[in-house]
Amino acid sequence: MYNAARAKRGRRYTVLMRRLILFVTLFLFSPAFAFAGTQTYSTPGTNLFTVPSYGTLTVTVWGAGGGGGGGSCWPGASVKAKTGGTSSFNGTIVAAGGAGGEYGRYYLSPSPAIPSSCVAGVGGAGGSASGGDTNTSAAAGASGSGTTGGNGGSSPNGGTGGTGVAKGNGNPGNPPGGGAAGGGVNTASPGGGGGGGAYAMKAYSSGSLSVGAQITVVVGAGAGGTDLPVFV
Repeated sequence: MYNAARAKRGRRYTVLMRRLILFVTLFLFSPAFAFAGTQTYSTPGTNLFTVPSYGTLTVTVWGAGGGGGGGSCWPGASVKAKTGGTSSFNGTIVAAGGAGGEYGRYYLSPSPAIPSSCVAGVGGAGGSASGGDTNTSAAAGASGSGTTGGNGGSSPNGGTGGTGVAKGNGNPGNPPGGGAAGGGVNTASPGGGGGGGAYAMKAYSSGSLSVGAQITVVVGAGAGGTDLPVFV
């Protein structure tokens, strides 16, 4: 609902940084109009934001979701999918991406009494945040179970993680910040889900940032898997 008294106190700008299929959206509120327009950055990378005349400028940042681990019976050391990219505003408000989920792998038992076997991958840790008035860590991805990949971790106030499937590729996370699910496999060694991207929010009062200043805005890229031979 439009609040004329609040609008008269100045403009309100909001910056949203999102994951995979990521975008940065700017919402502008002016004294004359409750909603004057939006601007969206849809490509991961570095952008410059020019500070407008404002009463309150609110920055909201999400890190990117981590990649899901693949279902396999990899006969080697633990391997994890890639970590989601970190997003930031002015280099001070930072939301880290989620860690990648672990691939399923072959566990070589050190004891003849315990059989060696294929084991499921562990979910990746959620990202952490700093520099905001509110800094919230994201949920970790779930470990694989049976033949089904683990679900991806969700991002606070953002997107949910992807859903794991049996014997197939895990689903991608939902923007902003949801981690990708791990892959399923025929053996009992599915991959773990990727962790969600963190969340940070900060409100700047009038004069905290100079009008016309250019602020660096970084949008982190959503993560994928890691190249790995697959044994099923």
